[in-house]
Amino acid sequence: MKFRFATCLAVTYLSVTAVCMAGEPAIISERPEGQAKMMHSYSYSHYADDMDFLYHESHDGYVTEFVYDSDGSTVYIKNPISHMPLGSWIKGTISDGKITINTPQPVAVTTDDDNKQMVWTVCRMTGTKELDEWGDEIYTWTKNTDQTAITFNITDAGIIMDGDENMMLGLCLNDNYMSYGDTEIVYTEMKDSRIYMPEDIEPKLWSLQYGTPNFRIGHTVNIIEKDNEMYISGIWQDQPDRVVKGVIENNKVIIPSNQYLGQFANNESISYFVFMSNSYVAESTYMDLHKALEEDIVFDFDREDRVLEAVNPEHNLMIRMGRTPGFATTSPVAVMKNPSIKENTSYTRPLPTTYLSNCYSVFDKSEIPFVMLEFNIKPFDEAGNVLDSKAMTYSVWVDDRKVVFDSEDAPNYRDLPAPTDELSLDFTNKWGMSYVGDNIFSRRRIQVIEQGWDKIGTQVNFINPENGEKLSSKISYYNPTTKEFTVEEEPTLGIEDPVVESQIIKTEYYNLMGHHVADDFKGLCIKRVQYSNGTISCVKIMKR
Repeated sequence: MKFRFATCLAVTYLSVTAVCMAGEPAIISERPEGQAKMMHSYSYSHYADDMDFLYHESHDGYVTEFVYDSDGSTVYIKNPISHMPLGSWIKGTISDGKITINTPQPVAVTTDDDNKQMVWTVCRMTGTKELDEWGDEIYTWTKNTDQTAITFNITDAGIIMDGDENMMLGLCLNDNYMSYGDTEIVYTEMKDSRIYMPEDIEPKLWSLQYGTPNFRIGHTVNIIEKDNEMYISGIWQDQPDRVVKGVIENNKVIIPSNQYLGQFANNESISYFVFMSNSYVAESTYMDLHKALEEDIVFDFDREDRVLEAVNPEHNLMIRMGRTPGFATTSPVAVMKNPSIKENTSYTRPLPTTYLSNCYSVFDKSEIPFVMLEFNIKPFDEAGNVLDSKAMTYSVWVDDRKVVFDSEDAPNYRDLPAPTDELSLDFTNKWGMSYVGDNIFSRRRIQVIEQGWDKIGTQVNFINPENGEKLSSKISYYNPTTKEFTVEEEPTLGIEDPVVESQIIKTEYYNLMGHHVADDFKGLCIKRVQYSNGTISCVKIMKR
C-alpha cells in the first residue's frame, strides 16, 4: 500500500490538535526545551520500497535526537521510526533506570483523496512468526491492545529496548500496521569527534589505488605527515574534506578502525553518522557482504619510494553508516579493496586501454556494418599517478588514422554536440557509446562505423593539470580478423611533415555511383571529409 504525506505537515498541526482534543495527545512538531543529545541508533528495521517490497534488515547509524527536560524525568525522541523521518517527536518518561514510551502517540497527519484527515501514530506491535510456502520466515504484525507501553533500559552500553524481535515500535493508521517499524533498538550517545587537517603544513597530493588485482581504480587524497602522525583527507570522495588519522611507527602506518567522518543524508532524507572502518568481505555471491572490523588497518610504509601497501590484502577501507560491532552490509557508502597509497610525482603518459573478450565485428548481417569494442580504461599514468576522469578523453584509431565521430554518420553517434575525435569519459548515448561496469572506467562499449581497414584501436588522452599539456597513451589495437590484441606507439608524423592540429574544413556526400548529393540526402552514401592537415577520409554511411 502506498500512502501520501502532506507536502508540509506543519499546516495540519492545528487541525490535529482539534482532532485529538478528546483526551488524545497532539503531535509534537516543535523541538521541546531541554538538554539535547545526538544519539547513534541501531535497530532491526522494517520498511517498504517504492515497489511496495517489504524489507526486514539491520539498520545502523541513523541519527536520532533526544531532548531531556530540566529535571531529567521526561525525554523526547525525534523521528522514532527510522525509515520514516517525519520530523515529529514522541514523549517518554524516565524512572528507575528505564524509559517508558506510552503508545499510541500521533506523529503525522495526511489527507486522503476526499480531503479527509488521517492521523498516523506509533504503537506497540506484536509479531507472529510463520513459514511461507517456500519455507521462509515471515511476520504478521498486529497492534497490541493489552500491553501498549514500550520500555528501554538505560545502561552503560546504551539505551536498549526491552523485548525481542517479536516486539516493535511501529507506524499505524488507525489500528492498521503500515509496514514501517523498528525492533531491537539500541541508542548510544554520539559526540562530535571529527579529525581535522593541521593548518600549519601544506598537504601533498597522493594517489589512492584500490580494487581487485585484475582491475584497479583510484582517486587522489591529500596527506600531511606531522609528529609521527599521518592525516589523510579525501578517502570519502563525496566529502573530500573529511579526515582520518594514522600513526607512523618505523616502516608502518597504523590507521585505527571506526573513525568518525561526520553526518550524511541519503535520498530518503534519513541522516546517518558515517565512519571509516577496516573491513573484509564476509560473503561474496551476486553481492559482496562487507563486515566492519575493530582491528586497525596496517600499511607497510616504503619511505624511499613513498608508497603505502596494506599488509593484509584482505583488509579494505570502508566508508559505512554506523559503528555497531559485527554489523555487516551489502551497501556501504564506499569500499576500497586492498588499498595502496603513493605520493604523486610528475605526470607521464596514461596507461593503454585493455580489451575484454567480447569485442566483435558485424559486416554482412547489419544494415550499417560496425565493430563493437569493449574495453577498460585504467585511470593511471605510467608512473602510477591517479588521473582525474574529468581531464581524460579517449580516441579511436582506424589503422593510422583517428576516427572523427559525427552524429550525422550513423545513429550510433547520436547526441554528440559536434564532430570530434576525442570522447569524454562521461559521454554515453546508451546506443553505440556507453559504459556498463560499476564505474566510469570499466566495461566501456563503443560501436565504430568504419570500413576498409585492418585494425582498430583505442587511446586514452589526459590534460596535465601542471602545464596544460595533452598526454596520450599507446594505442591498444584489435584485429577482428585474427582476434588479436596489440599495443603500439601512436603513429608519428614524418620529419618534414608540419605539426598542425587537424580540423574538419569540408564535408561532402556522394552516392554509390560517385555523384555528389545534397547534405539532406537520405540513404546509403559515401561521406568525404577534408581536414586542415591535408588528409581526406571517405567512409560509407547510412544517412537518416
